[in-house]
Amino acid sequence: MATDEPDVLDEVDGVGSPLAALVDAAAEAGAVDPRALAERLGLSAAALERVLETPAELTREQRATIAAALGVELAVVRAACTASPGGRASRGPVPNDATAVADLPEAKPRTFAELLTRTIAAVADDPFGRRLRLSLLATVHTAAAEAGRIVPPESHDLRKRVMRGAVPWVGAGSVIVDEHDAVDDRVLLDGVAAAIRTAQRLGSGYDDLFAPMHDDALDTVLRHVTASPRPAALGATSACAVTPPLFGRYLVVCSADGTPDQRRVALRRALAHVLCGHVGEYTPLPFPAPPAVARAADVFALADLVPFWQLHDWRRKGRLGWGGVAAETARMARGLAGDWEEERAVEGGRLRVRLYREDGL
Repeated sequence: MATDEPDVLDEVDGVGSPLAALVDAAAEAGAVDPRALAERLGLSAAALERVLETPAELTREQRATIAAALGVELAVVRAACTASPGGRASRGPVPNDATAVADLPEAKPRTFAELLTRTIAAVADDPFGRRLRLSLLATVHTAAAEAGRIVPPESHDLRKRVMRGAVPWVGAGSVIVDEHDAVDDRVLLDGVAAAIRTAQRLGSGYDDLFAPMHDDALDTVLRHVTASPRPAALGATSACAVTPPLFGRYLVVCSADGTPDQRRVALRRALAHVLCGHVGEYTPLPFPAPPAVARAADVFALADLVPFWQLHDWRRKGRLGWGGVAAETARMARGLAGDWEEERAVEGGRLRVRLYREDGL
């Protein structure tokens, strides 16, 4: 049947941006259906053409959806979004997510020492944050030695400044208003769903019939995405910090003092930060993370730790309503993490159940 809707592949073909070339090549190979991609992004054919021409307008969640559809790492899509056909950085509209903004050339650190300082300054300068800052610096030195590299002398001065409290936190004085509605939640869950499917394509068994995945399998997936866990003396906590790629790896600092379950929560949240693009090549992940970023990581972790079959059993065998299932999920989340406040656990349980009901994950 003839329609007035333009052919999406025709719209994509010939567009000069690197992202359009990626989509076009995948479509030519039969690896992706552009019409289906447009639908997944909630766009018309014309809108898809426009965002491929000016990909800096894409949100982080849309980039994650495109990466999942193309079967590539999120970093590939992010790089395509910030490059022009000639290989130079795009001078189009300013991207609307923090990761892409920091990937613009004017935001790139001039030296490794500058990137390291930026990474440390992204961590809150409270008592726990200072311990985390010092652990990050120690981890960087270890990673450098393993890679046969030398950490610049400025790092020693940076450590002294951290101990004196002379490295201001970039978030100091900011007021974070955490307002979100059902539409915002849906966008967040789209990004989480795309990240879960990426993990599943790696053959990890993430959120599958035999979930939670084994610790060894989780370590394998982390290695695949070049994330390297590093234990540190941080006390009993499920918190983690993820650096931009340093010496070829995302360095994941988590507590050596936590319970096995806290480590499992921390490492799944770290994997989420990498797969969802929360930490970029030049963009340190703030600590504490922005509310939406933290919620996404929590839901990603709970998707495997409280798998779909568990929700099904509570719903069917336990004869619980969805509110009861969410309450059980929150109770289990508190038990696993050990340090989540009630509000965080309840929010995680609510979104975990919504991910199951709407995405089947």
